[in-house]
Amino acid sequence: MLTSELRLMGYPSARPASCSPPSWPAVGKFSSKLAEELRAAPPVLVGIAEPNPSQGRPLYNSAVLLHKAQSARAVRKCLLPTYDVFDEDRYFESGSAPEILALDTLKLGVTICEDVWNNSDFWRHRR
Repeated sequence: MLTSELRLMGYPSARPASCSPPSWPAVGKFSSKLAEELRAAPPVLVGIAEPNPSQGRPLYNSAVLLHKAQSARAVRKCLLPTYDVFDEDRYFESGSAPEILALDTLKLGVTICEDVWNNSDFWRHRR
């Protein structure tokens, strides 16, 4: 099963309350609780706002795999749009590179939104 980008927080618009510091720890706790509640369900890849423990912007726009009551490491969005109505660079730190998640014996290539259609490895003209 697959959810949309930033499903647990919602997509930010100009100064959303969900991008304020008090809500960040709640996302991690909720994704752990959700993994436990979905113990018997098929695997779920869910979009989250992951707190950034290092320097830079306060959050990562990430996806995490919930499976067998566990939460796998997060895959972080690399290409953050800053055009038109998008201003992701305001809230999110960019991931360093596309990543692979393991699901039992499978390897999953995970991309988030802009990463799939705007990556210079696949497209000559990036937007």
